[in-house]
Amino acid sequence: MARLAFLLLAFSLFASASLFHPVSCGCLENKTVSLFIFGDSFFDVGNKKYIFNPEHPHESCVPSQYWPYGRFFDNPNGRFSDGSIVPDYIGGFLELEPIPPFEEVKKVLPQGANFASAGAAVSSETKPEITLGEQVEKFEKLKSEWVAVADRSVILISIGAHDYLSHFRWKNQSIYNDPDSVVQNVVNDIIAKVHKLFQLGVRRFGFQNVGPLGLLPTVKQEANCTGQEPILNLLAVKHNEALKKMLEHLAEKIAHEEKEKGVLRYSILDFFGAIKRRVDNPSPYGLKEAERACCGVGEYHAVGCALLDKKGCPAPSGFVFFDGVHNTQHVNEQLAHIFWEADKPVVYPQTLKDLVADIKPFDLLEEY
Repeated sequence: MARLAFLLLAFSLFASASLFHPVSCGCLENKTVSLFIFGDSFFDVGNKKYIFNPEHPHESCVPSQYWPYGRFFDNPNGRFSDGSIVPDYIGGFLELEPIPPFEEVKKVLPQGANFASAGAAVSSETKPEITLGEQVEKFEKLKSEWVAVADRSVILISIGAHDYLSHFRWKNQSIYNDPDSVVQNVVNDIIAKVHKLFQLGVRRFGFQNVGPLGLLPTVKQEANCTGQEPILNLLAVKHNEALKKMLEHLAEKIAHEEKEKGVLRYSILDFFGAIKRRVDNPSPYGLKEAERACCGVGEYHAVGCALLDKKGCPAPSGFVFFDGVHNTQHVNEQLAHIFWEADKPVVYPQTLKDLVADIKPFDLLEEY
Protein backbone atom coordinates (compact mmCIF):
# COMPACT_ATOMS: atom_id res chain seq x y z
CA MET A 1 0.00 0.00 0.00
CA ALA A 2 2.83 2.38 0.88
CA ARG A 3 4.56 1.57 -2.41
CA LEU A 4 1.35 2.23 -4.33
CA ALA A 5 0.94 5.58 -2.58
CA PHE A 6 4.50 6.56 -3.49
CA LEU A 7 4.01 5.57 -7.12
CA LEU A 8 0.80 7.59 -7.30
CA LEU A 9 2.62 10.58 -5.78
CA ALA A 10 5.49 10.14 -8.23
CA PHE A 11 3.12 10.07 -11.18
CA SER A 12 1.25 13.12 -9.87
CA LEU A 13 4.45 15.11 -9.40
CA PHE A 14 5.76 14.26 -12.84
CA ALA A 15 2.43 15.11 -14.39
CA SER A 16 2.12 18.40 -12.52
CA ALA A 17 5.62 19.45 -13.49
CA SER A 18 5.31 18.52 -17.16
CA LEU A 19 1.70 19.30 -18.01
CA PHE A 20 1.51 22.89 -16.73
CA HIS A 21 2.30 25.18 -19.69
CA PRO A 22 3.89 22.33 -21.70
CA VAL A 23 4.79 24.60 -24.61
CA SER A 24 6.21 27.53 -22.65
CA CYS A 25 8.33 25.57 -20.16
CA GLY A 26 11.09 24.98 -22.71
CA CYS A 27 11.86 21.59 -21.19
CA LEU A 28 15.14 19.95 -22.08
CA GLU A 29 14.88 16.79 -24.12
CA ASN A 30 17.23 13.84 -23.89
CA LYS A 31 19.44 15.41 -21.25
CA THR A 32 21.07 13.72 -18.30
CA VAL A 33 21.13 15.99 -15.28
CA SER A 34 21.20 15.19 -11.58
CA LEU A 35 19.53 17.60 -9.17
CA PHE A 36 20.69 17.99 -5.57
CA ILE A 37 18.54 20.09 -3.26
CA PHE A 38 19.54 21.74 0.02
CA GLY A 39 17.84 24.11 2.40
CA ASP A 40 14.69 24.70 4.38
CA SER A 41 10.92 24.18 4.28
CA PHE A 42 10.50 25.92 0.91
CA PHE A 43 12.34 22.98 -0.70
CA ASP A 44 11.47 20.19 1.78
CA VAL A 45 9.73 17.17 0.21
CA GLY A 46 9.34 15.23 3.47
CA ASN A 47 12.68 15.10 5.30
CA LYS A 48 11.40 16.97 8.35
CA LYS A 49 9.52 14.08 9.91
CA TYR A 50 12.59 11.80 9.74
CA ILE A 51 14.80 14.42 11.39
CA PHE A 52 12.18 15.36 13.97
CA ASN A 53 11.46 11.75 14.98
CA PRO A 54 13.95 9.35 13.33
CA GLU A 55 12.70 6.28 15.21
CA HIS A 56 9.02 6.79 14.36
CA PRO A 57 8.86 9.37 11.56
CA HIS A 58 5.23 8.70 10.71
CA GLU A 59 4.23 9.51 14.29
CA SER A 60 5.98 12.89 14.38
CA CYS A 61 3.85 16.02 14.67
CA VAL A 62 5.06 17.73 11.52
CA PRO A 63 2.22 19.82 10.03
CA SER A 64 3.00 18.92 6.42
CA GLN A 65 2.06 15.29 7.15
CA TYR A 66 -1.56 16.25 7.66
CA TRP A 67 -4.44 17.66 5.66
CA PRO A 68 -4.90 20.07 4.00
CA TYR A 69 -1.19 20.01 3.05
CA GLY A 70 -0.86 18.03 -0.16
CA ARG A 71 -4.49 18.68 -1.11
CA PHE A 72 -3.64 18.72 -4.82
CA PHE A 73 -2.35 15.13 -4.56
CA ASP A 74 -5.14 14.07 -2.21
CA ASN A 75 -2.23 13.05 0.01
CA PRO A 76 -0.19 15.05 2.57
CA ASN A 77 3.37 14.23 1.51
CA GLY A 78 5.75 16.42 3.51
CA ARG A 79 5.60 19.47 1.27
CA PHE A 80 4.63 22.73 2.95
CA SER A 81 2.07 23.64 0.31
CA ASP A 82 -1.21 22.42 -1.14
CA GLY A 83 0.73 20.70 -3.93
CA SER A 84 4.04 20.94 -5.78
CA ILE A 85 6.94 23.13 -4.73
CA VAL A 86 9.59 24.82 -6.87
CA PRO A 87 12.09 21.91 -7.04
CA ASP A 88 9.29 19.59 -8.27
CA TYR A 89 8.73 21.82 -11.28
CA ILE A 90 12.44 22.28 -11.95
CA GLY A 91 12.83 18.50 -11.91
CA GLY A 92 9.98 18.27 -14.38
CA PHE A 93 11.60 20.79 -16.72
CA LEU A 94 14.75 18.66 -16.55
CA GLU A 95 12.60 15.58 -17.29
CA LEU A 96 13.72 13.86 -14.09
CA GLU A 97 11.83 11.31 -12.06
CA PRO A 98 10.48 12.77 -8.78
CA ILE A 99 13.12 13.06 -6.09
CA PRO A 100 12.04 11.60 -2.73
CA PRO A 101 13.31 12.85 0.65
CA PHE A 102 16.88 11.72 1.26
CA GLU A 103 16.08 10.79 4.87
CA GLU A 104 13.59 8.25 3.54
CA VAL A 105 15.75 6.52 0.92
CA LYS A 106 19.20 7.22 2.46
CA LYS A 107 20.93 7.15 -0.90
CA VAL A 108 21.56 9.16 -4.03
CA LEU A 109 19.31 8.21 -6.93
CA PRO A 110 20.19 8.73 -10.61
CA GLN A 111 18.00 11.84 -10.68
CA GLY A 112 19.65 13.25 -7.53
CA ALA A 113 18.76 13.73 -3.86
CA ASN A 114 16.85 16.19 -1.67
CA PHE A 115 18.40 17.07 1.71
CA ALA A 116 16.23 20.13 2.48
CA SER A 117 14.28 20.13 5.72
CA ALA A 118 11.85 22.49 7.39
CA GLY A 119 13.49 24.49 10.16
CA ALA A 120 16.97 24.23 8.65
CA ALA A 121 19.22 27.22 9.11
CA VAL A 122 22.66 28.36 8.10
CA SER A 123 23.98 29.05 11.57
CA SER A 124 23.91 26.67 14.53
CA GLU A 125 23.48 29.78 16.70
CA THR A 126 19.72 29.63 16.12
CA LYS A 127 19.68 26.00 17.33
CA PRO A 128 17.99 24.46 14.27
CA GLU A 129 17.35 20.74 14.01
CA ILE A 130 19.76 20.66 11.07
CA THR A 131 22.09 23.18 9.46
CA LEU A 132 23.12 23.69 5.86
CA GLY A 133 26.56 22.46 6.85
CA GLU A 134 25.15 19.19 8.16
CA GLN A 135 23.22 18.67 4.92
CA VAL A 136 26.43 19.22 2.97
CA GLU A 137 28.23 16.71 5.21
CA LYS A 138 25.63 14.06 4.40
CA PHE A 139 26.11 14.80 0.72
CA GLU A 140 29.89 14.56 1.04
CA LYS A 141 29.75 11.19 2.77
CA LEU A 142 27.92 9.79 -0.26
CA LYS A 143 30.45 11.14 -2.76
CA SER A 144 31.06 7.70 -4.25
CA GLU A 145 27.40 7.60 -5.28
CA TRP A 146 27.37 10.90 -7.18
CA VAL A 147 30.95 11.77 -8.14
CA ALA A 148 30.50 10.32 -11.65
CA VAL A 149 27.71 12.81 -12.40
CA ALA A 150 29.16 15.83 -10.56
CA ASP A 151 29.93 17.76 -13.74
CA ARG A 152 26.36 17.18 -14.96
CA SER A 153 24.70 18.18 -11.71
CA VAL A 154 22.85 21.21 -10.41
CA ILE A 155 22.49 22.16 -6.75
CA LEU A 156 19.42 24.13 -5.65
CA ILE A 157 19.55 26.01 -2.35
CA SER A 158 16.92 27.87 -0.34
CA ILE A 159 18.22 28.89 3.08
CA GLY A 160 18.46 31.84 5.48
CA ALA A 161 14.86 32.68 6.41
CA HIS A 162 14.96 30.61 9.61
CA ASP A 163 18.11 32.41 10.80
CA TYR A 164 16.50 35.85 10.63
CA LEU A 165 13.06 34.77 11.85
CA SER A 166 14.66 33.12 14.88
CA HIS A 167 16.61 36.26 15.80
CA PHE A 168 13.40 38.27 15.46
CA ARG A 169 11.32 35.92 17.59
CA TRP A 170 13.99 35.71 20.25
CA LYS A 171 14.14 39.54 20.28
CA ASN A 172 17.86 39.42 19.59
CA GLN A 173 18.91 43.05 19.70
CA SER A 174 21.82 42.47 17.33
CA ILE A 175 19.45 42.56 14.34
CA TYR A 176 18.57 46.13 15.31
CA ASN A 177 21.95 47.28 16.59
CA ASP A 178 24.18 45.69 13.94
CA PRO A 179 22.14 44.04 11.16
CA ASP A 180 25.10 44.09 8.76
CA SER A 181 27.14 41.80 11.01
CA VAL A 182 24.25 39.38 11.46
CA VAL A 183 23.75 39.16 7.70
CA GLN A 184 27.46 38.91 6.95
CA ASN A 185 27.85 35.94 9.30
CA VAL A 186 25.00 34.09 7.62
CA VAL A 187 26.14 34.81 4.06
CA ASN A 188 29.80 34.03 4.84
CA ASP A 189 28.69 30.60 6.01
CA ILE A 190 26.63 30.01 2.85
CA ILE A 191 29.55 31.00 0.63
CA ALA A 192 31.88 28.68 2.55
CA LYS A 193 29.51 25.77 1.93
CA VAL A 194 29.15 26.65 -1.75
CA HIS A 195 32.94 26.72 -2.08
CA LYS A 196 33.15 23.34 -0.41
CA LEU A 197 30.55 21.89 -2.79
CA PHE A 198 32.51 23.33 -5.70
CA GLN A 199 35.69 21.69 -4.42
CA LEU A 200 33.77 18.40 -4.20
CA GLY A 201 33.12 18.66 -7.92
CA VAL A 202 29.76 20.41 -8.48
CA ARG A 203 29.92 23.42 -10.80
CA ARG A 204 26.31 24.62 -11.19
CA PHE A 205 24.18 26.22 -8.47
CA GLY A 206 20.71 27.71 -8.29
CA PHE A 207 19.76 29.94 -5.35
CA GLN A 208 16.32 31.06 -4.23
CA ASN A 209 17.12 34.15 -2.21
CA VAL A 210 15.35 35.17 1.01
CA GLY A 211 11.81 36.45 0.56
CA PRO A 212 10.12 39.50 2.12
CA LEU A 213 9.92 38.07 5.64
CA GLY A 214 8.19 41.15 6.99
CA LEU A 215 5.19 40.44 4.74
CA LEU A 216 4.62 36.88 5.94
CA PRO A 217 1.18 36.35 7.50
CA THR A 218 2.75 34.62 10.48
CA VAL A 219 5.02 37.61 11.17
CA LYS A 220 2.19 40.13 10.86
CA GLN A 221 0.00 38.05 13.14
CA GLU A 222 2.72 37.54 15.76
CA ALA A 223 3.79 41.17 15.70
CA ASN A 224 0.20 42.45 15.49
CA CYS A 225 1.10 44.80 12.66
CA THR A 226 -1.02 45.90 9.72
CA GLY A 227 1.64 46.54 7.08
CA GLN A 228 5.00 44.83 7.32
CA GLU A 229 7.78 44.24 9.82
CA PRO A 230 10.55 46.59 8.57
CA ILE A 231 13.54 44.98 10.28
CA LEU A 232 12.85 41.59 8.72
CA ASN A 233 12.52 43.03 5.23
CA LEU A 234 15.70 45.01 5.81
CA LEU A 235 17.57 41.86 6.83
CA ALA A 236 16.27 40.04 3.74
CA VAL A 237 17.33 42.87 1.43
CA LYS A 238 20.79 43.04 2.98
CA HIS A 239 21.10 39.25 2.80
CA ASN A 240 20.20 39.15 -0.88
CA GLU A 241 22.58 41.98 -1.77
CA ALA A 242 25.42 40.32 0.14
CA LEU A 243 24.72 36.90 -1.40
CA LYS A 244 24.84 38.32 -4.93
CA LYS A 245 28.03 40.27 -4.26
CA MET A 246 29.84 37.41 -2.53
CA LEU A 247 28.90 34.87 -5.18
CA GLU A 248 30.40 37.20 -7.78
CA HIS A 249 33.53 37.48 -5.64
CA LEU A 250 33.77 33.70 -5.17
CA ALA A 251 33.39 33.08 -8.91
CA GLU A 252 36.18 35.59 -9.61
CA LYS A 253 38.40 34.06 -6.94
CA ILE A 254 37.94 30.58 -8.36
CA ALA A 255 38.63 31.86 -11.88
CA HIS A 256 41.97 33.30 -10.75
CA GLU A 257 43.12 30.85 -8.08
CA GLU A 258 41.45 27.53 -8.95
CA LYS A 259 40.86 27.83 -12.70
CA GLU A 260 42.13 24.29 -13.29
CA LYS A 261 39.02 23.04 -11.44
CA GLY A 262 36.58 24.74 -13.77
CA VAL A 263 34.13 27.63 -13.57
CA LEU A 264 31.57 28.37 -10.86
CA ARG A 265 28.25 28.99 -12.57
CA TYR A 266 25.07 30.01 -10.79
CA SER A 267 21.58 31.44 -11.06
CA ILE A 268 19.76 33.50 -8.42
CA LEU A 269 15.97 33.68 -8.32
CA ASP A 270 14.79 37.00 -6.91
CA PHE A 271 12.28 35.36 -4.60
CA PHE A 272 12.02 38.57 -2.58
CA GLY A 273 10.96 40.66 -5.56
CA ALA A 274 8.66 38.01 -7.03
CA ILE A 275 6.68 37.59 -3.80
CA LYS A 276 6.59 41.30 -3.00
CA ARG A 277 5.14 42.09 -6.43
CA ARG A 278 2.42 39.52 -5.90
CA VAL A 279 1.61 40.85 -2.44
CA ASP A 280 1.56 44.46 -3.61
CA ASN A 281 -0.53 43.76 -6.71
CA PRO A 282 -1.89 40.20 -6.86
CA SER A 283 -4.43 40.42 -9.69
CA PRO A 284 -2.02 40.44 -12.69
CA TYR A 285 -0.75 37.09 -11.46
CA GLY A 286 -4.18 35.47 -11.22
CA LEU A 287 -4.30 35.96 -7.45
CA LYS A 288 -6.97 37.50 -5.22
CA GLU A 289 -5.67 37.37 -1.64
CA ALA A 290 -2.17 38.42 -0.65
CA GLU A 291 -2.48 39.48 3.00
CA ARG A 292 -3.99 36.44 4.66
CA ALA A 293 -2.93 32.84 4.24
CA CYS A 294 -5.37 30.37 2.76
CA CYS A 295 -5.05 27.88 5.60
CA GLY A 296 -4.95 28.72 9.30
CA VAL A 297 -6.61 30.63 12.09
CA GLY A 298 -6.18 34.14 13.47
CA GLU A 299 -6.41 37.54 11.84
CA TYR A 300 -4.07 36.56 9.02
CA HIS A 301 -4.90 32.81 9.04
CA ALA A 302 -1.26 32.33 9.97
CA VAL A 303 -1.16 29.35 12.36
CA GLY A 304 -2.78 25.97 12.92
CA CYS A 305 -3.27 24.96 9.30
CA ALA A 306 -2.90 21.23 10.00
CA LEU A 307 -5.56 21.43 12.73
CA LEU A 308 -8.20 22.28 10.13
CA ASP A 309 -7.90 18.93 8.34
CA LYS A 310 -9.78 18.69 5.03
CA LYS A 311 -11.86 21.77 5.84
CA GLY A 312 -8.79 24.00 5.52
CA CYS A 313 -8.20 25.98 2.35
CA PRO A 314 -10.61 24.35 -0.13
CA ALA A 315 -9.64 26.77 -2.95
CA PRO A 316 -5.94 27.74 -2.62
CA SER A 317 -5.18 28.89 -6.17
CA GLY A 318 -6.23 32.51 -5.54
CA PHE A 319 -3.85 32.95 -2.59
CA VAL A 320 -0.20 33.98 -2.46
CA PHE A 321 0.33 32.13 0.83
CA PHE A 322 -0.92 28.66 1.61
CA ASP A 323 -0.05 28.82 5.30
CA GLY A 324 1.57 31.57 7.37
CA VAL A 325 4.96 31.17 5.65
CA HIS A 326 4.74 29.10 2.49
CA ASN A 327 3.27 29.66 -0.93
CA THR A 328 0.48 27.91 -2.79
CA GLN A 329 1.18 25.54 -5.62
CA HIS A 330 -0.13 28.19 -8.04
CA VAL A 331 2.59 30.63 -6.93
CA ASN A 332 5.24 27.91 -6.77
CA GLU A 333 4.54 27.07 -10.40
CA GLN A 334 4.98 30.71 -11.39
CA LEU A 335 8.24 30.93 -9.43
CA ALA A 336 9.60 27.80 -11.09
CA HIS A 337 8.91 29.16 -14.56
CA ILE A 338 10.64 32.41 -13.59
CA PHE A 339 13.66 30.51 -12.24
CA TRP A 340 13.80 28.38 -15.38
CA GLU A 341 13.60 30.99 -18.13
CA ALA A 342 12.80 34.53 -17.00
CA ASP A 343 14.77 37.66 -17.90
CA LYS A 344 17.16 39.67 -15.77
CA PRO A 345 17.00 41.01 -13.11
CA VAL A 346 14.38 38.53 -11.89
CA VAL A 347 16.93 35.77 -12.45
CA TYR A 348 20.61 36.69 -12.30
CA PRO A 349 23.07 36.33 -13.99
CA GLN A 350 21.51 33.53 -16.05
CA THR A 351 18.48 31.27 -15.96
CA LEU A 352 18.52 27.67 -14.82
CA LYS A 353 17.78 26.69 -18.41
CA ASP A 354 20.94 28.47 -19.55
CA LEU A 355 22.84 26.96 -16.65
CA VAL A 356 22.31 23.41 -17.92
CA ALA A 357 22.20 24.10 -21.66
CA ASP A 358 25.73 22.80 -22.25
CA ILE A 359 25.20 19.43 -20.57
CA LYS A 360 25.71 16.64 -23.11
CA PRO A 361 22.80 14.51 -24.33
CA PHE A 362 22.59 10.84 -23.34
CA ASP A 363 23.83 9.57 -26.68
CA LEU A 364 27.03 11.61 -26.44
CA LEU A 365 27.99 10.32 -23.01
CA GLU A 366 30.53 7.57 -22.70
CA GLU A 367 29.20 6.48 -19.33
CA TYR A 368 26.49 7.37 -16.86
